[in-house]
Amino acid sequence: MKTYPLHTARLFILLIVSLVAVMAFAEEKPLTLYGRIKESVFKNDLPEAWVYTIDENGNRKDSLTVWNKSNSMFSDGVINDFARISFLVERKDSVYVFEVGCEGYTPRTVVYKVENVGDREDTRNIPDIYLDRAPHKLREVEVTASKIKFYHRGDTIVYNADAFQLADGSMLDALISQLPGVELSDNGRITVNGEFVESLLLNGKHFFDGNNNIMLQNIGAYTVKNVEVYRGHSLMEKFHDNLNAPKRLTMDVKLKKEYSIGWIANAQAGYGTESRFMGRLFSAWFTSSTEVVFLGNINNLNDNREPGKNSSWTPEQMPSGTRRYQLAGLNYQHRVPSGNRFARGNITYEGNRLNSSTVTDRTNFFSTGNTYDYSSAGDRYKDFKVRTNHSFGRKFNGVSISADVAGSYSRTDNTSSSLSATFDSEQSGMSLQALEAVYATGLSEQLSSIINRSRQLNNGLNKAGSVNGGAMLSYKIPQSPDRIYAQMAVSYSSRKSEAWHDINVNYSDNSIAGIRQRNYTYGSPDSDFTLRAGTGYNWRKGMLSGAVKYDYNFHNRDRDSYMYALERLGDDMGVYGELPAGYQSCLDAGNSYTSRLCENKHTLSLELMYLGKLSNGNSLQIRFEPNVGVLHSNLHYFSDNKAYPVSRTSALFSIADLGGSIRYQWGGPAKKSAMQILTLKYGLDTGTPDLLHLVDVTNTSDPLNISVGNPDLKNSHTYKMGLFYINDSVKFEVFQPWLSR
Repeated sequence: MKTYPLHTARLFILLIVSLVAVMAFAEEKPLTLYGRIKESVFKNDLPEAWVYTIDENGNRKDSLTVWNKSNSMFSDGVINDFARISFLVERKDSVYVFEVGCEGYTPRTVVYKVENVGDREDTRNIPDIYLDRAPHKLREVEVTASKIKFYHRGDTIVYNADAFQLADGSMLDALISQLPGVELSDNGRITVNGEFVESLLLNGKHFFDGNNNIMLQNIGAYTVKNVEVYRGHSLMEKFHDNLNAPKRLTMDVKLKKEYSIGWIANAQAGYGTESRFMGRLFSAWFTSSTEVVFLGNINNLNDNREPGKNSSWTPEQMPSGTRRYQLAGLNYQHRVPSGNRFARGNITYEGNRLNSSTVTDRTNFFSTGNTYDYSSAGDRYKDFKVRTNHSFGRKFNGVSISADVAGSYSRTDNTSSSLSATFDSEQSGMSLQALEAVYATGLSEQLSSIINRSRQLNNGLNKAGSVNGGAMLSYKIPQSPDRIYAQMAVSYSSRKSEAWHDINVNYSDNSIAGIRQRNYTYGSPDSDFTLRAGTGYNWRKGMLSGAVKYDYNFHNRDRDSYMYALERLGDDMGVYGELPAGYQSCLDAGNSYTSRLCENKHTLSLELMYLGKLSNGNSLQIRFEPNVGVLHSNLHYFSDNKAYPVSRTSALFSIADLGGSIRYQWGGPAKKSAMQILTLKYGLDTGTPDLLHLVDVTNTSDPLNISVGNPDLKNSHTYKMGLFYINDSVKFEVFQPWLSR
């Protein structure tokens, strides 16, 4: 029987008891009405708006406060100029009349009817209220003010783009790299106070599906108004009302109003010495609900790093050779203001050509005497990739339907060669030509000093394609916050590969190679098929929420690899890169294989969360997300005329993504003090090894890297615990130990 440490069981009991206790004290609450006030052109919120309720005689009765700051306990991140109203009403059929206005806008009267209130319905949304701008005549004004670089709006950090000094023509990456507490790496990875940003958005929308560099390198910094950092839900989670899902750290780049509607374009071009060139084009068309973006980039500048970025300016890592890069892309998005329909997609082409060469001289220091390595290497790399994905969604009568489809194709062609030699005394003039001729015309002192010489050639051609799609259907149960959903996803990928590997090793002064190998490897079929399906039920009552869900995952992988040891043909092995006659007789059965993997996984998950405010105004959050499952795997592996059947059934238990947590928050702008958060997180995960690693075979296709299977590998269990403290923008871990076995 599987046992877990005593402290693990105690913590489980503590979390369950805590949730049961808060459930016992949950009280029936009146109905809360929520509303948003926006202007009708750009659909931006109006935080300066005012709202009055109107009595049966048409007179103003009570004024409602418009929120202009976020409350992370209830809101999904922050929208620029946040403006929301809320008030409590009796749980009965009623009619409410409001007068809504804002300076510079035409007031309007709104009538809202409340009826058919559900037994567990605790909130209801009033349709967004839009105000038209009132006609007025502008006059000239002069404003003098200091620029604040950033400030906190609830849990959101807002960076004022105009407060940062940037060179003319700077792109978004230059702005992001200057933001306090933000680090930007070469691959587009962004961290804020050490935490990874999972979503980079433009005006609240995805841009080329998370390819950060496309957005960072093509959006002009001069078009940006604010950069906001907050925790929020994804588009799909909000569309399907899955607000119980954990929020992710999000960076949202807000454009200035004059660039949020209409056309925007920028272009760059340059030509330099040694036939270096670059060209870049970015154009976009924005409306309040639609955007279309086209971009292109071409250059042969082999160094695409920039001074000032994290770990990016290191002279010893400067690349050699030339790199030609091509990029073209089209991105579109459409979403109606109500959020009931959306469509988005993109297609990109990316191509690379790289030629490089390196020369290395190295001294190895040993107590028995130094050795000296001299090497020369050259590489040629070509690839191109085409990727596309599209998704759409529709809501009607409480039903939300979304679907997506994506595909990709890539072709990669690699060629590399290297020649190296090791001597027991220092040599001079060890160029590529000298290394090649060392056994033919080398000096006697060189031949007496040489330890070995190695020549390697590698060629590889890979073609890969994939297609995947999925759909999700969710239904919000009337008169309640509950929802039920079902989803399915299918993916298929296929790859074909050819590889040549030639190695010749000479020892001492012997001109006849001691090791001579020439391998040709052909990999096909090499395919993966995955089917995922699941259903779940989400519920919420007051400050409590939870979910129960079931997921099924089917995975089938076919992988064949055939290696031919052409050196067995001796002098008849022919020319490198061309298959000789009769090569089939040289099949290296020990390093060739066929593999068929089939996996079935069933998972049952439970989510429980308490999220609310205490009597002292502070907030408490308790989350517990255990899941149990079973994974049955079968592998049929055949190599060296021998079958290796492997089968394993594993019981899985985990607390997803540190989903066990207790979070206590106090302070904040409302209390005119620093916001402070103390969080205890706990996690558990069961890891299963790939069945290929359990096959008791030895692979010697590369004599310098021999791999051996281990049939005794066991499942791993990783326990994680961390205590985190945040004081506004200051964050550190009190402790974060982990244990694996």
